Amino acid sequence: MRQVDLDDNAVVRLREALADLDCGLEDDTLSVEERKEKKQRIKIAVAALLWEMAHVDGSLDPSEFVEIIDLVDDEFDLRNYQTAALMEIVDFLRRQNTELNVFFKEVNDNFSVLQKERLFDLVWKVAQADGRIDAHEKAFAELLKQKLGL
Repeated sequence: MRQVDLDDNAVVRLREALADLDCGLEDDTLSVEERKEKKQRIKIAVAALLWEMAHVDGSLDPSEFVEIIDLVDDEFDLRNYQTAALMEIVDFLRRQNTELNVFFKEVNDNFSVLQKERLFDLVWKVAQADGRIDAHEKAFAELLKQKLGL
């Protein structure tokens, strides 16, 4: 295996980029219950944006669904039943026509630029999962960039 030398700044940036999306949870002013609620809101926001990308072209391709499940499992280290429950919540919110701005705000209030970039990469993976990118998916990606200030 080849060794790569990284300067201190690169190591810091790499650690931030690899940081769990559960940011802001070390805030000592939050109670344990408030931290749990915040963590859940963040998970819902991330999953909702992934779910929206999968539906924005008018259909949910099975490959997009599998990609979302894999990404949510990997990012949040969830058990199957936890992922299923999260996706049920997200699907319910989508069917209730919950404004996407709610999710954009949650992300903007809690994520660093690197975490927002990571989220964008995850959303883009969902768009690519079915092997084609249509105009609606491109438009949603642009909207996501704009709303997240990327």
